[in-house]
Amino acid sequence: MKTNTYLSELKKELSLLPKKQRDDILKEISSYIDESQATYEDVIQRFGTASALALSYLEDNPERKVKKTGALPKLQKFFIGLSVFSISLVILAFFLFKYFTQDDFDYSKYNAENIQNKITQNWTNVENIKNIEVQQANAVMYWSKNNISKYSCSKEVSFVKENTLIVKQNTCYFILPKKMLHITAFQADITLIEPLYEIAVKIEQAELRIWENDKEYEYRFKKEHSNIKSFKSVKGNIVISIDAFPAPVNKYEY
Repeated sequence: MKTNTYLSELKKELSLLPKKQRDDILKEISSYIDESQATYEDVIQRFGTASALALSYLEDNPERKVKKTGALPKLQKFFIGLSVFSISLVILAFFLFKYFTQDDFDYSKYNAENIQNKITQNWTNVENIKNIEVQQANAVMYWSKNNISKYSCSKEVSFVKENTLIVKQNTCYFILPKKMLHITAFQADITLIEPLYEIAVKIEQAELRIWENDKEYEYRFKKEHSNIKSFKSVKGNIVISIDAFPAPVNKYEY
């Protein structure tokens, strides 16, 4: 390899230095090569690689340090910019999610007696219901002190099959009776408002929210890959059994 190649490499490595200083260094190395008739290997043995020699000059140069501090490699700048852009998208997505998934009203302000004053349309009475299946829907559930079962859905996409009320792709409000019920939810948002009787809930790829209204419950959790927060279980109270996979379970907040 020719000595001219070494000088070209060194010139490139010294590009951040002022031109006069860079030229002086190159002139010094070139003079050594001419005077000693040095080969490429001789230069490497005497000064090290072009990168190593350039680094020794750059580290001793205050102006270079200032430039180095203010100058980031293009690739690093790209990833920093990409990170900032990604964070901005996440923040935007969060606010859009909160906006479009915000509850229509504060469910906790109502109960089985007055929710019908808020939701006035399409209340349907049902009897002998033991199970409720909610698929890709939003369901808010209240408990009656009487043996009353009724529901109101925004769309007529619900039906009863073998003591099971099934709702799909809907927004529904339920008034539930004073008896044990089983609720199954898949890809749904379920909100329980102050349960008055024992209930068993099985949720998959869904979210469960519970408004306790300062009541104490005995929680029996069976969870797998699920996030369950802030629940205090007190034995001897109304039992809420929850089988979650994978699904978050939280206290209701408007």
